[in-house]
Amino acid sequence: MKIRIYGFEWFLGDNITLDEFSNFLIYNSSGKLINNRILGITTLENFYAGLFLTIKNIKAFCQMKNEKDKFIITPTFLEEQTKITEFNYFLLDKNTGRGLYQHYHQSASTNTFCFFCKQQYDKLKNVLIEKEINQLNNPSERQKQNIRKKYKGSLRYSTLLKPDSFENYIKSLKKISYFEFEFTTFMPLISQFRPLSKHVERQTYKMFFKKNSIAVNDIKKGILNIIKQGLRRGRVKGIDPAGNEVVYKLLNDYNAFAEYEYDEVIKTIKIDSDKLEESIKGSYLIKEMLKIAKSSLGKALLSSKTK
Repeated sequence: MKIRIYGFEWFLGDNITLDEFSNFLIYNSSGKLINNRILGITTLENFYAGLFLTIKNIKAFCQMKNEKDKFIITPTFLEEQTKITEFNYFLLDKNTGRGLYQHYHQSASTNTFCFFCKQQYDKLKNVLIEKEINQLNNPSERQKQNIRKKYKGSLRYSTLLKPDSFENYIKSLKKISYFEFEFTTFMPLISQFRPLSKHVERQTYKMFFKKNSIAVNDIKKGILNIIKQGLRRGRVKGIDPAGNEVVYKLLNDYNAFAEYEYDEVIKTIKIDSDKLEESIKGSYLIKEMLKIAKSSLGKALLSSKTK
């Protein structure tokens, strides 16, 4: 089984900085069990480094043993106070909100991790709104409304994908609501635009699909055909197989981020809740992601936002 490193990016709502949100996570969420998840986060050089644990509520699992020309499957029961745990590590640039996320099959996806963080962001947002309202003496409804408007928006996020992964994720979507793309060269879809071609630096197309459209396969086929024409950028919004709303972005500049063997990496995993910060900073995967972040590929990925 492969462990892969993906890119992601965050966009925050109004009047809450990444530094403020990250500090909220560090002091209010880090190390706590929340809905069978544990988020650990700390600062590391110019990044926020962390882990995201998923606790499975199962007491046994099946294992297969080969015996000559047959196999036998039997249950294996976990010891008391022992639970199966999936692990994911991440690294987030303090300046851009772009990061790296480690994933393997059946662990929490990038979207699951970001959605969890979105829930924590909304908690912070509500705390700030309530605090400002309580500071006023008998505030009017208009004052309350203005304070809520001040913190308009929530945490938005995208998964950054290389071309082949971008296509595979599009194929997996149950529904697609939006597709935005930019060709590598100017391709006027209307003949009247051709005289402008020598003056155009870049052109973006946006497609909004009908909410109740059942022609999902036709939409996928059309998008995949467009991708084959050669895109500089692409962005698709839809519903994934788990029913979550997701946004995927194409980064045509990158071939891959990193890939590891699960069986080798699992040997390095050691997490102590009493030394959570030390466990994060000393982890093999965080060290590997730090190397990626400092490479020319990583700097290009993390140093600026996609458009």
